[in-house]
Amino acid sequence: MTRVSPFPSRAASRPRAAARDDADGAAAPPPRRRVVRRPAGASRRTRVSDEDKRARLEALRARDLALRAKPRVDALLDACARDETRRAQELKKELIRALTIEAVPLDAHLALVSMYCRARLPALAERAFADALRAGSVPDASVWELVECFDAAGEPWRSKANDVLAYLDRRHR
Repeated sequence: MTRVSPFPSRAASRPRAAARDDADGAAAPPPRRRVVRRPAGASRRTRVSDEDKRARLEALRARDLALRAKPRVDALLDACARDETRRAQELKKELIRALTIEAVPLDAHLALVSMYCRARLPALAERAFADALRAGSVPDASVWELVECFDAAGEPWRSKANDVLAYLDRRHR
C-alpha cells in the first residue's frame, strides 16, 4: 500500500520558468551563465601558511600592546618633558609590570635618557640607553647626549664615555 502525503512535493510547488517573449513575440534565449575561470590550482579560499598566520597574530599582539600602553607612554613622555624623575621611573615600572619591556616604544626610552642626562644621573642614563638599544636604532643625538653626561660626571665615567664613542664609531663604519 502506497502512502500519499497531503502536502504537495517541492518540485510540484515550484512554478516552471516561463519562456520570455520579445516584442515580436519570439521566445528570448535563456540567460547566460557567468563562468569564472581561476588559475590552475587556485581554489575559492586561498590557504594561509602557518608562518603567515603567526606573523599576522604577532602583528595583532604588537598593535594590542601599543594601544594598551599608549596612555601610560604618553604620561611617561610628559613626566620626562617636565623632568619629573620619580614619576617617570614609576610609570616605566608600571609599564613593564603591566605589559613587557617590548611594549615601551623607543621614543619613551630616549626621553628617559634625555631626562637622566639633564639631571646628571649617569647610571640611570646608561640603563635607559641599554633599554633604548634593545628597542631599536638610537639616533646619534642621544648618543652624544649620553657622552656629554658621562664626561660631566667625572673620572669614573670617562671610560664609559669612551665605550659609547667606540660604539658610535663602529656603527658608522
